[in-house]
Amino acid sequence: MVSLYKFLIKYGTVFALGLGGLIIIWFLVSVNLGLSGMGFDVGTDLVEKSKTTDISFFNSTMYITFFLIILAVVIWLFFGAVGLITNLKGSYKFLITVGVLVLLYIIFYSTSSVDHSSKLYEYVSKPEFYVTESVLKNLSAAIKTTFALFIISIVTLVVSEILGFFK
Repeated sequence: MVSLYKFLIKYGTVFALGLGGLIIIWFLVSVNLGLSGMGFDVGTDLVEKSKTTDISFFNSTMYITFFLIILAVVIWLFFGAVGLITNLKGSYKFLITVGVLVLLYIIFYSTSSVDHSSKLYEYVSKPEFYVTESVLKNLSAAIKTTFALFIISIVTLVVSEILGFFK
């Protein structure tokens, strides 16, 4: 595991840039070949050309990008969990912070209410939006939690500056 870490420290950025470059080249080649195959060339007016109903030649690069994003998140979560488990004593501050964050969200979710008489509720409750009361309560709790974290960060910044001034 340590040798893999050293390898990624040494060559990880080059590998990531190289893979990104290959995906960009693959995208450009597939778009160029796809457009040529559909009869487009440099002089084609794309606004007047209505033959754009079956443009799917660049989907492969989108799927590769989505796969790499999902893979990166899974690896990040895995190694984050391994780091938490292997250094449980050093992870207490992080775990307490996550616990407080979850507690804030639960408090804000349980205190959220939906106003059925508002114009916004009338608009978003239409069937084409499919926004339920639960979704509105989740949005309200998320916005309130974000605002609370913003206030906490400002207070922490001011207090740390004041304490730094007296040192």
